[in-house]
Formats: sequence, structure tokens, C-alpha cells
Amino acid sequence: MKKIISIGLLLVVIFFSSCKNKSCNECTNCKTLANSKICEDDYTTPSDYTSAVANLVSDGCSCVNK
Repeated sequence: MKKIISIGLLLVVIFFSSCKNKSCNECTNCKTLANSKICEDDYTTPSDYTSAVANLVSDGCSCVNK
């Protein structure tokens, strides 16, 4: 019984750890856009995420990978 519970807990931990964001950028000191934290998981494609970061950087934001 203890083995089953241990295996179950291990699977739950693995499941939730796989749901972490792949890549996030925290962007501050923007000129006209709001400061924000954007994550790759919030976009449908990696290119959309890259474009969003580039848009913030072009506005003068300082983006740091978190």
C-alpha cells in the first residue's frame, strides 16, 4: 500500500513540474507600454512569443529572462 501511495505522489509531482512555463521574460521601464511578465506558454507559437518580446524591447523595455 505504501508503494502505491509513493508512486501516486511521484506521478503527481512529475505532472505538475511538467506544467511549468518554458520561458518567461519580465519587462520593465517601458516608454508607452505597460510593464509586464510574458511567458512562452501564453502564446500559441514560439514566433508569437518572440514577436511579443521584440515589441516590448522596441518600446524601450528592459526584458530579463526569468
